[in-house]
Amino acid sequence: AVAYTKAAESDSSQVEMYKMASQSYENAKMILKSVEVYEKYVEMVGKGDKEADNLMDLGRKYYSVAIVEDTTVTDSIKNIYLGKAVDVFKKVTTIEPTNYRGYFWEGHAASRLDPECKGTDARDAYMKALEIAKEAVKEKEQFNSVIVTCYNYLCVYYYMQYEANKVESDKQECVKYAAELLTLDPTNNVATQLLTIYGGDTAQPADDQAATGEAQSAAAGEAQPAAGDEAAAGGAHVQHLLGLLHNLLRLAVGQQGAGEV
Repeated sequence: AVAYTKAAESDSSQVEMYKMASQSYENAKMILKSVEVYEKYVEMVGKGDKEADNLMDLGRKYYSVAIVEDTTVTDSIKNIYLGKAVDVFKKVTTIEPTNYRGYFWEGHAASRLDPECKGTDARDAYMKALEIAKEAVKEKEQFNSVIVTCYNYLCVYYYMQYEANKVESDKQECVKYAAELLTLDPTNNVATQLLTIYGGDTAQPADDQAATGEAQSAAAGEAQPAAGDEAAAGGAHVQHLLGLLHNLLRLAVGQQGAGEV
């Protein structure tokens, strides 16, 4: 990696060496150094036909800082790079406003900055990605994976909004997205749980719902709240749903990182 960097610094025509150096640092698990060198690469190549692609790669590198297993990378550092990722992905959407990918990855980064779904940045980004993907899927079925990820986030987002504010329209949106999610992913745990709570095709009799909730919590390794402790039960369920959601998003990010749809 050092040799690649020196070659690029000594000869401006060898700018691709920065990209190779960045990959070498990434392979060596030196993610912050990888990001630093790739920033230099993007700065040197500037605008051009590959600008959006280069910015997408830079944004993904920023995002990767937030999910790296490195005790030296603190939560505050992760949030800084998530903020940078959001900004870069927003820039991508201005370059290619009809492509889903900038919005989609903006949603990934923004959702990590707001894990309790208090703001609307992630929601808005995913909704735009969903709008584009629902048109694109008519020509290319692979876009279903993008749609599923957006539905996953949106149904939990509206669940969180309804539980916090008790606005009926939020519950209706939650049920709508959960039902649509099940049409594409019939075994989806998030959608199944949400429709069990609020009603829908998978709703169960009231007597069975508590047993189902206990079984799901036990399967997830969660401690059971005391009988009648609705606040504790609700809090545990929220955390369980968010855990499921974040696992699904991590899987989606891994799949998308392997190549664009």
